[in-house]
Amino acid sequence: MGSQVILIIYLGLSAIQIVSAQLWEFGSDNVPTAVLMTRYHGKFNFFQKEQIIQLAVPQCHVITFVKVQVNNYISSPTVYYNFKLNTVTLQYRYWQYSPSTYVIIAKARKDMTSLWRATKNLKRPKDHVPPLRKQDGSWARTDVQKATAFAEHQENVLTPLPSPDPDKDCDIAEYLQSPNHTFPTKSSLSAIQIVSAQVWEFGADNVPTAILVTRYPGKFSFFQKEQSVQLTVPQCHVITFVKVEVSNYISNPAVFYNHNTHTITLKYKYWQYSPSTYVILAKGVRQPDCHIRPAVDLASRVQVPLELQVFS
Repeated sequence: MGSQVILIIYLGLSAIQIVSAQLWEFGSDNVPTAVLMTRYHGKFNFFQKEQIIQLAVPQCHVITFVKVQVNNYISSPTVYYNFKLNTVTLQYRYWQYSPSTYVIIAKARKDMTSLWRATKNLKRPKDHVPPLRKQDGSWARTDVQKATAFAEHQENVLTPLPSPDPDKDCDIAEYLQSPNHTFPTKSSLSAIQIVSAQVWEFGADNVPTAILVTRYPGKFSFFQKEQSVQLTVPQCHVITFVKVEVSNYISNPAVFYNHNTHTITLKYKYWQYSPSTYVILAKGVRQPDCHIRPAVDLASRVQVPLELQVFS
């Protein structure tokens, strides 16, 4: 932003010639500085004269420093700056000739009087949490002690009452865990040809792996198709890794595994022909808290029935 200078001349002050009005410049410390050089042609005729110079400050800035450098003058004029009007007043107190040249240097900083600028540097108030009294009568002062005391209080307050009919609770739990309630609704199943259903194998690291290769005789006719594959996991094992490898298909389907129903859902999101072959690779791990001894040795194979269905 340029430095717009307005010169107001009082009686007894001769004409003023503006030599150069330099623009506001930002230094290495991001402090803008304006330099104005002027020259007088005449001389002073009275004992005290004033000169008022109005500066245009950059937006969101305020002048913090004003200095005048005078050449060929015995004493420098007194400088007064008005922050509200952005005016610089120079007072000459002696009978002297006008200076040949003088320089006004003004520095500015960002204006911190606006609301958002003033509040961003303030520390946000922190909610004061008073100490809590524990059950033993002592005070909980730290955050850990307060959290522990509150958890103990909630444990006693939120303890559910004993059920009046335990048999009814068992019936509700069995209904929620039944396959009819957890399995999705099947509709418009398409024919699928199972090429090979490999059994579960336990490798050297005792990690069971199942591989299933299938082939579709037709193609997809809708924008999005879902295929559900249900796996029977070996006893005392849980599936930890599922991967699908597809051949002759532009993009692999998204894989979603349900740990409760042991079903793998494949979603195809593009208008593409069905893949000629694809491989489902599932890995499992034995549960550490299982006390049932497996019926077969880990080095042998465990036959696992696989059911493959497609949902529209």
